[in-house]
Amino acid sequence: MNPVAKLAAALLIAVVLVLSIDPVSAGVALVLEIPLLLAAGLPWRTFWLRTLPVWLGAFTGAVTVALYGVTSGEVYVEWMLVRISEGSLLLAVATFLRVLAIGLPAVVLFVTVDPTDLADGLAQVVRLPARFVLGALAGMRLLGLLASDWRALERARRARGV
Repeated sequence: MNPVAKLAAALLIAVVLVLSIDPVSAGVALVLEIPLLLAAGLPWRTFWLRTLPVWLGAFTGAVTVALYGVTSGEVYVEWMLVRISEGSLLLAVATFLRVLAIGLPAVVLFVTVDPTDLADGLAQVVRLPARFVLGALAGMRLLGLLASDWRALERARRARGV
């Protein structure tokens, strides 16, 4: 599949989910994304390691919204600044699902896309200027080099006992 099509699909999902606030649309989007995430061909270990920050961010965002979100409906807990209500819990669930529905495809997209294919797609399909395309290609390639250099530094420090 063309990387530009993947990018456009992820962007479309993100825009729609940012504009909606209910848990139903985010839940439906997440359920429909699961087969696509499985079809991406990413090994399970890589998937969980790469998406761990998204899962943690979704959880902490949901907890924050549950504790300090808009109060509506029945109030379950009230203590100093913390007020957990029916509305804040519903909003927390919606936030959790939206972060997952936006973040998981984005991470899988950037893990599975070859930088050269993306640059070719941006130049041919979207017809972006060559400077922008070459800058994006260089940036994406340097991220891979940065990660490998970081791993080499970790191994060197471990070998020295630091």
